[in-house]
Amino acid sequence: MKDGVVAKRYAAALLEAARETSGVENVEKELAAVLDVWNAEPEMVDFLDHPTVSREAKKRLVARVFGERVSRPVLNFLYVLLDHRRQDTLPQIIAQYRRKVDEVLGRIHAEIETALPVSDEEAREWKSRLARKTGKDVSLRLDVNPALIGGARLRVGDRVWDATISGRLERFRGQLKQIQAR
Repeated sequence: MKDGVVAKRYAAALLEAARETSGVENVEKELAAVLDVWNAEPEMVDFLDHPTVSREAKKRLVARVFGERVSRPVLNFLYVLLDHRRQDTLPQIIAQYRRKVDEVLGRIHAEIETALPVSDEEAREWKSRLARKTGKDVSLRLDVNPALIGGARLRVGDRVWDATISGRLERFRGQLKQIQAR
């Protein structure tokens, strides 16, 4: 079974458990804390992935590291991953869980990249427009990239709208190449 399919199944199961217990947003926050530790401690990840280390020893480590940081349902979920030897898919499961929570709560994440810094008022206006167009709650991240020369690039999920000068120049360059090829 592919890791993506596995991640989706485990994320769906965790979402159902979270709905019944501590709430989907609380679990999301706890998983973010788990992922922070996971990314910061490669030795721990290696230990948990090592085939000769017993499951009991792995569970003791997980309890020691996460026992005070997460709720019982999340801790039990980590144990289930260890029992099924799926701990290596934890980052993908967390990413899938976040996507599912976004769907449930009607959230989208947008990124706007501009050549110059954007004022707070402009950011609020963009966020408001996106919320009106999508009918969803918008989480907006702003990035400054001087290489864009001017304009803005909006990314929502897999979709990108490029209204930058550098993007226009690149499209124009492509059109010129097509003309020259004829």
